[in-house]
Amino acid sequence: MRVPVFVFAVFFTTIFSCKKSEQSECDQAMVRWEGDPAVDGLGWTLRLGNNKVEIPTNLPRVYMIDSLPVSVCFVPTSKQFQCECIAPYPMVEIVSIKRR
Repeated sequence: MRVPVFVFAVFFTTIFSCKKSEQSECDQAMVRWEGDPAVDGLGWTLRLGNNKVEIPTNLPRVYMIDSLPVSVCFVPTSKQFQCECIAPYPMVEIVSIKRR
């Protein structure tokens, strides 16, 4: 019995997309410019509704507008943003983002 390659492609795409969406966190956020990282700023951040700060690794240039309200889904990464703070900030990878 032969199964078309298309069926396998759809099956694996569905499985992997489900795993990624289960791990992602979605929230309303505000894109903020927190200062130049070269002079101890945080760069572009996402301020979530609970006032938590997330530092994205892949914020698209079109969203680099200070105080821009967005809806965003992201996943944690193993990267940490090094700064002169008490503890380094964990960084996140944006899965999806849109203006509110």
